[in-house]
Amino acid sequence: MRNGTTSAAVFCTVHPESVEAFLNEAQKRAMRMNGGKALMDRHAPGMDADVIVLDLKSTPLIEYRMQFTDTIEEALFVQMTLADDRAIRATYIAGDLAYRRD
Repeated sequence: MRNGTTSAAVFCTVHPESVEAFLNEAQKRAMRMNGGKALMDRHAPGMDADVIVLDLKSTPLIEYRMQFTDTIEEALFVQMTLADDRAIRATYIAGDLAYRRD
């Protein structure tokens, strides 16, 4: 917080203790964080693959702001700073659909 960081995307290990420690420390500092687990990009049979699908226009403000993005980095910055749970369109756990917003 001293350096102005209020949002970040962080990848924890696959161990529950790692995620718990990450979330506890973020909460103590009132930081808004996106957390994923390591190995989440291993989309092969039998491998861990937890994925969320984002709605890049989930609110009127985000939809407006996204008009001015030209790169994936800019789009991710908008999502990291403005998005909340309304931005999650779908969640897949181990390759299976666990949640879908209609």
